Amino acid sequence: MSAEAVYLPLLIFLIVIFIFFYLFRTFLKFNREKKKTEQKDTSHVGFVVDTFHELVSKLKEKEKELKVLKKLAEQRAGDVESYNRNILQSVPSGVISFDRDLRIKTMNSSAEKILSIKAEDAIERNCEELFKNPVAKLLKEGKPIERGEVQYKLSDGRELWLGLTFSPLRDSEGKEIGNILVFTDLTELKALESQAELRKRLSSLGEMSAGIAHELRNPLGVIAGYTKLLSRKADAALLPTVEAISKEIEVMDRIIADFLS
Repeated sequence: MSAEAVYLPLLIFLIVIFIFFYLFRTFLKFNREKKKTEQKDTSHVGFVVDTFHELVSKLKEKEKELKVLKKLAEQRAGDVESYNRNILQSVPSGVISFDRDLRIKTMNSSAEKILSIKAEDAIERNCEELFKNPVAKLLKEGKPIERGEVQYKLSDGRELWLGLTFSPLRDSEGKEIGNILVFTDLTELKALESQAELRKRLSSLGEMSAGIAHELRNPLGVIAGYTKLLSRKADAALLPTVEAISKEIEVMDRIIADFLS
């Protein structure tokens, strides 16, 4: 057997072993790289999941904060609304608000008292159902009124003097959303003004009467003086007439004195 025939199988065997170890090494290297990649992917996924959970937790915290802020804002708005309502109910003037169709939306307690009507019986009613003329006519005209005065008769027959102001009602943006009527009962004030006017007229009349009485007494005094002279010099037949004149002068003087007292 020749040397080539002996070494050839051995060479082939060594080549096969080398190829096997190369392939095995390559497989191990690939396996390690694959594990590293899987570990890296797993680590990345974990980071994303942790970040997501942290984001969700922060969103829940912000949601709680927003709920608290919303509750505080609603409470504050309620406090402001209650405060404004208390102011409206405390003012002595009647205040009624209307929508654009002149339906009554709100009415304070002073308006109820002045008009002798309950708010629940007036809300959502048209102005013509609540008010009579001339107030209903003024409201239907829709023109602003500043410090107007009208004489008004209630359903129970009482007559009032109302001082009123009628103006547009606007929202926070300045848009007209209705009208507002503010009115005051001037009946007592008008009565006082009438009494003052009567006293003024009576005072003027008294001054004028005093002047007239003074103007009357002067000629009466003169007549009385001449009557006394005439009684001394007149004939006996004329004395009854002179005495009658004297008595009438005394009566007139007494009437003037009573008038001035």
